[in-house]
Amino acid sequence: MEIIAIVAGVLVLILLIYLFYMLLRKDK
Repeated sequence: MEIIAIVAGVLVLILLIYLFYMLLRKDK
């Protein structure tokens, strides 16, 4: 498996979680 693919996947996951967290905070 390629390290670049793993790093990219992790970064995308972190971004999605961050955006979701911000949306939840803005809701309250």
